[in-house]
Amino acid sequence: MKIFVVGANGQIGRHLINDLAPSYHEIFAGVRDVASKTLVKKENVSYVSFDLTWSVEKMTEAFKGIDVLIFAAGSQGKNLLQVDLDGAIKTVIAAENAHVSRYLMVSAVYADEPAKWPESMTDYNITKHYADERLKRTNLDFVILQPVTLTNDEEVTSIQLTKPNEKASKTITRSTVAAVLAALVEETDISRTTLVLSEGSKELNTAFQEWAKEE
Repeated sequence: MKIFVVGANGQIGRHLINDLAPSYHEIFAGVRDVASKTLVKKENVSYVSFDLTWSVEKMTEAFKGIDVLIFAAGSQGKNLLQVDLDGAIKTVIAAENAHVSRYLMVSAVYADEPAKWPESMTDYNITKHYADERLKRTNLDFVILQPVTLTNDEEVTSIQLTKPNEKASKTITRSTVAAVLAALVEETDISRTTLVLSEGSKELNTAFQEWAKEE
């Protein structure tokens, strides 16, 4: 399969490219500055120019022939409207236009629950909420992944998958989020759903199997 990672040089994206590189898939790592971001040198990993300020039409061209699109980008609060909201929504529209098969979106816990938004995170959660809602209105085979508070520990932990409004633990490592995204590429039994991801007691495969059965 051909996989395009939006935000390949981000904190989750870098882990994700490392996780995908050993696979047989063809990986396109979308970054703004190709020359300085060839972090993983593998024959199946290509660093390509991509910018979330591009037009939908230009994004559509970039996504042609792609099977799976993974959105792992973020402005870290620096440009919420143009990157986290408008940029994300444009990738959704472009993915539809380019006939991408599967779309994996990194969102945030409570994106579906405005009553739980901390005041300091309201603007960020608004961007995630409306990007998620736009994705839900498509015909794409999508998974919205809503991790809880992220940490930079290198460890890939066991996990817990819950639905919005269900109790989750407090933290998850970015490396674990990346591992879950990489595994979801081929977990096609999990489709058109929202997963709240937190640290737990289950291995990835077990958590996926149980979720698929419940759905």
